Parts: sequence; structure tokens; C-alpha cells
Amino acid sequence: MKRFTFIKVFLIFSFIFLTTNCSTEEINKQNIAQSSSETKIWFESHKNDYNATVLQYIKELQWENAIITNGENGQVTEVPFLLKNDLSATSKEGDLYNDHHRLMFVKNEDEEFKIFYIQIFTKDKNYNNLDQNVSYYNIEDNFDGEVFVQELSSSKGTRLEFADGKKVQHSVTAKMQEMACLYYGYWDGSGKFNPLYEVACYSGGPTGNPETPGTVYGGGTGTTPHPSTSCPEGYVYKFEECVLIELPPPSCESFNFVKTTGLWQVALVKNVRFKVFLLNDKGVEILHWIDFPKPIAFGTPTNIQMGDTDITPGLAANASARVLQRSMQDVIDKYGHTRTSDLTVSLYFEERLKHNYPLSIPGARVNFNAVDNMVATEYKTNLWTAGDCN
Repeated sequence: MKRFTFIKVFLIFSFIFLTTNCSTEEINKQNIAQSSSETKIWFESHKNDYNATVLQYIKELQWENAIITNGENGQVTEVPFLLKNDLSATSKEGDLYNDHHRLMFVKNEDEEFKIFYIQIFTKDKNYNNLDQNVSYYNIEDNFDGEVFVQELSSSKGTRLEFADGKKVQHSVTAKMQEMACLYYGYWDGSGKFNPLYEVACYSGGPTGNPETPGTVYGGGTGTTPHPSTSCPEGYVYKFEECVLIELPPPSCESFNFVKTTGLWQVALVKNVRFKVFLLNDKGVEILHWIDFPKPIAFGTPTNIQMGDTDITPGLAANASARVLQRSMQDVIDKYGHTRTSDLTVSLYFEERLKHNYPLSIPGARVNFNAVDNMVATEYKTNLWTAGDCN
């Protein structure tokens, strides 16, 4: 009888423990959902107050995966997100890998928020940006990488390096104190990063506290109008001056892919052109337009995958625009500000485009003597990115 009574008491307490534990978890989930909802409502009504570059390229904030913690300065909500158009971020040299992105909202006692853009670069290809146990104030014990923090309401930011979860301290003259500029762009099939535009330039900061960051330059921060609005057409504001945009990105809308056979699709693009500065016989820089008025045929298979997704006409258009821009940039990098002929530049562009295209889309081909009986699309450019046609 005593044995039966003991078992009965044990089962009752076990039931109470499980019920209480489940109730606690449910309450925590409800609190997280409520905090996330309040933050989302505030952000939706205030996001137009900010002019930060990142806000233009957020594909979707994953509010359902928000990480809620209590930081040194109040309640902290970190919301993961992906960049639009399959963009990636790294340095111009492409020496930072596996980028992850979050917006961090710090709520103070006055129920006001400060917003920070968190960029995480790690050597771990399996890093989980949705892990609820990892936050700005709770770095993984084995984390190796760098974290860039930018406050959106001012020109403040910092760059932090970690090894085995501990912040690496550098001397004033060390590399971390040098300027580090981050860019949005694309990785191509050969592992080369193609930067499209600058996000911001960071200095090494003395602390990981978002209230006391170092300095961030550029990238469109602050609530005041961005200086680029005062630059002439064809120029962008960088490093406190208006700099000529030598290569506006081709628009994906230039590519209207149509299936021609069961396993093949083609887009004809006419009047492709880009500008490059060349030197004349006297060493004076002259602006040259490299023109291809006749349609160029871009052909891709229809039975392949890009990443983990079956190729579509939209995905093919996105990739084609990026490859076209990279090939143009190859020409500018090789012949820009040198003494050469338009013919040499044109032939090199043809060679680079034919070389680069199948590296990005397996089996794809470019034909500069198109004979397809199709309507050609007029070549278009955008200001910042190729856009998203998928």
C-alpha cells in the first residue's frame, strides 16, 4: 500500500511539474509574441523617419523569429532578415564570408526605441541566424567571426572581432582600427565578389555596447536627407564628395525570356551600351560609349537549378543582368583610363560575357549574331541594383 501511495504521489507531482512547465513556456511565447508585435507596430509607423541604405534592401523582416532579451539598456528585440534580390554582403576584397543580418530594437524606460543594423560574418557555414539562444548580448562560446553594428538614427557604428566567443582586443595601430567598408553585391561562379554599392565604412570600436559605438561613414544613415540627393544625375555621394557612377547596373527588366524549345529559353536585348573613360593620344580622358545596337541573344537551359530552386524566366533575368554588369566591369577594370581603341574594348567585352555567362548559369550561351525570330527588349539600367524579376 505504501508503495502504491508513493507512486501515486510521484505521478501527481510529475503532472503538476509538467503542467507548470508547459504553462511557463506558453507564457514566454505569449510575451515574446506581444513584444514582437509592439516593436513591429512602432517600426511600421517610424521606418520612414530613417534614410539608412539597409532599409531599401530588406526582403522581409522575420518577426515570427524575433529574439527577445534584456540588454544593458533595456529590452532588446532582434529581428532576422534576408536581403532582396539574393544580394550578399562583404568587404570590397571579398574577405568576409557567410553574412547574416538582423535589425536590433533597443527599448528604453521611456518606451522609445533605437534601431541598430547588425551584420554577422562567420567562418561557420552552418551558423543559424534564427537561434533563439544567440543574441547581441549572448554570443556563442565558439563563435569565430566579425560583427558590424550601425545605429540607424546617427552616423555611429562599430566593428567587433570574436575568437571562440570572446572579443579580440587590438592595439590602436592594429588592423581593426583601420577603416572597414562593407558592400552589397553578388558572388559569381568563380568565387569572386562583385560589389555593386557601398553600405557603410566602419572604424574599430572600443566596446560592443551599442550605446558607445565607434564611427560609421556613408551608407545613407541618419534621419536628415542623404547628401546624394544634391549630386548631379549619374553621380553618387561617397566619402564626402559626388563620385561618377561609371557603371549603372543593367536592369533585369531588359531580359524577357521566352521558351524556344522544350529545354531552352532565350531573351533578346537590343541597344546594350555602357561608358568607359579612355585616354586619347595626348593623354586626355575622353568618355567613350561602347554600343551594341543589334540584339544580343542570351540563352539558358530550362531544366537546371540555381541554388536550390528550379530556374525560371525571372531567375534567368536576374542572373543575366548580374553577369552583364560583371562583364562590363571587367572591361572597365582592364581598359578604363588607358590608351586603347573602341574596337579592342568591344571585342574584350564580347569575350568576357561569353566566358562569364555559363559560369553563372550552367549551360548558358551568348550570341552576338542573333537570328532568333523574336521581339528584342530595349536595354535598361537601374540606379542601384539589377532589381528582382522573379
